[in-house]
Amino acid sequence: MMKFEVDRLTDASSTFLDLTRGISAQVVLFGHAISYLGVFNMLQPPSAPYMQNIAVAVFFYLSGYLISYSSIRKSLKPEYSFNDYFFERFARIYSAYFPAILFVVLIDALMISFFSDKYAFLSAFNFKHFFGNVFMLQDFPVYFKKLTSFGSARPFWTLAIEWWFYMAFGWIFLFKPKANLGWVFKGLILIPLLIVPWHNVFGRGNGLTFVWIAGALSPVVLSELKKHKFNQKLVSIILAFVLTTIATVIVLKSGSPKSWKFGLFMSGSFFAWLWHFQTSQYSVPAYLKKFATFIAGFSFTLYLLHYSLLDILFHAFGAELSPYLLLAIMFFLSNFLSIIVARFTEDKHKEFVGWLKTNISPPIQAFVAKNLKFL
Repeated sequence: MMKFEVDRLTDASSTFLDLTRGISAQVVLFGHAISYLGVFNMLQPPSAPYMQNIAVAVFFYLSGYLISYSSIRKSLKPEYSFNDYFFERFARIYSAYFPAILFVVLIDALMISFFSDKYAFLSAFNFKHFFGNVFMLQDFPVYFKKLTSFGSARPFWTLAIEWWFYMAFGWIFLFKPKANLGWVFKGLILIPLLIVPWHNVFGRGNGLTFVWIAGALSPVVLSELKKHKFNQKLVSIILAFVLTTIATVIVLKSGSPKSWKFGLFMSGSFFAWLWHFQTSQYSVPAYLKKFATFIAGFSFTLYLLHYSLLDILFHAFGAELSPYLLLAIMFFLSNFLSIIVARFTEDKHKEFVGWLKTNISPPIQAFVAKNLKFL
């Protein structure tokens, strides 16, 4: 198992990451809502790039960073393995994802019942797409490439990309076979795990692969930088402003955040801000930490559910209400329902992973130890 060291996140860095995650989910919601309603045109193409696409790129950087950071720190314990990593990732994702799929079934069934002539996702609302999404096969670039996001849940395509990033990263970083045959097995399994990350270097989302990898490398690079003696607080803040400015100019000039150039400078910008917060002794107010934790706590559920909610609200009330009033209703209801749903799903992921490790993991480990000793 490869050994790296990463410094523990400071309160300022942790709060920055939580705020960024929470605000990014709100930006995705707002961007999709104004696109649906055709309001605030100055914030949409051709005047400005889609803000929701920028937020998705930010999500990918955060995803890479946090997966790498947590995995490296946990791998310092000799007993931590890919088995632990898999169940933790599965619990974190599926505690929110599977309930969200069921929620989409309900919302879309209501749409078909009351607004069938306005429902635009019928070709993706079937058992094939349901099970394809359950197994993260939406837009899989081989046999399953005709599968897309289930029903009205358009954002699900990004989740499948991240899932295969997670699996490939964990398999490379944490799985260490016991014999030569095991290394062959590792290589064979790695091939399908890398299909989606490799495809998305130049495929849908374009620069998202670069962004995720940049995020994954950031914790290690930050820890190495801190070993050198120079005014890192000053250098990092200057670099943060410069790279943020360049990333902003690139995305405004191109009109699209889906490019490796924007991904490169945006990732560099976030890296520099994290570097600054890691090397500065900022005291974070308790209320800000609490707010950041709260807004990040339901961000994943909000991301998964909001598009289906926007769709039914738009078709139910779009012809009757002012678009600005409907925007406010969309924003409030999407957040309110996501907070409630997350309370019983996403918030329970630690209990879920505990149950998996207690009830599912031991039989698997026993089977491997008995029949697949080369692993």
